[in-house]
Amino acid sequence: MNQNRRQRRPPINRERRRQRPPVNRKRIQRQQSRKRYLILTAGIVLVLCIVAIASVIYLRRTNPKSTQPATANPPDSKKATTTPNTLLVNSTHPLPNDYHPDDLVNLYTQEDRHFSLMSADIQVSKPVFTAMNKMFSAATQDGVKGFVITSGYRTRKEQKQLYRTTANGTAAKPGESEHETGLAFDVGAKEYTDFDQSPQFEWISKHCADYGFILRYPKDREDVTGYPFEPWHYRYVGKKAAKAITGKGITLEQYHEEQNNQKEVSTSILVCHPATGEGRVKPDQRSSKSSTTTESYCHYSCQRGNG
Repeated sequence: MNQNRRQRRPPINRERRRQRPPVNRKRIQRQQSRKRYLILTAGIVLVLCIVAIASVIYLRRTNPKSTQPATANPPDSKKATTTPNTLLVNSTHPLPNDYHPDDLVNLYTQEDRHFSLMSADIQVSKPVFTAMNKMFSAATQDGVKGFVITSGYRTRKEQKQLYRTTANGTAAKPGESEHETGLAFDVGAKEYTDFDQSPQFEWISKHCADYGFILRYPKDREDVTGYPFEPWHYRYVGKKAAKAITGKGITLEQYHEEQNNQKEVSTSILVCHPATGEGRVKPDQRSSKSSTTTESYCHYSCQRGNG
């Protein structure tokens, strides 16, 4: 039986078993080329990334400001501005829309303060804080204490909100408030509702000019300043301007008017009349006020063509 079964099995074709499918060499070469291309591309990308990271690190170390984002401006997205001490701000001299002082300091974080604060978020310009702290320190040495700063710098948004919520019209319109400059502050006194009746007001009104401050809205000057008497509002203008304003008993508007009048010095040049040769006085076109000066002929004698 077993012998018969063995005989029934078909013979093994060893030659067919040894045969293998033909190798596609071109396909293998294409696959290898593709792998090499991918490896090369990945290497180039890696090198470029390393170079970019190294460049950023180098720029940050050599010039940190050049890598700051464009949004590194103050919170209200306005450009920082250096403010002149005697800057005039009122209804006829509003601030530009993109105005923002560049040297604000938070009064709550300042050490060795000689005054109290109504809130912890009050800010003023750095020169203002330096001057006001010296002023209140001198008041303390004279035995006058209890000054409370109630307001300082305001953003345009804060001034808009204040203007909308103030019913009596005493708040300035947005862009017309000195509080937006960081050069002004409001002050009160402990245990006194009316600041102008307090010893603090008596002291500060006498000595504020020695430290560069003026009472910005004095009595009986509403027709000039546009605001009623505000004994609590003080403005930093620098010692020279403060002493000039306080000594003459004028306002900041009148001080600017005086300064402008002093600059209105028209210069004239002598020219000859083209026909008669007579000299005439002609306003110098380089002068800002030359357009308001009337040309007039005079009887200066000069040689024609040499005027």
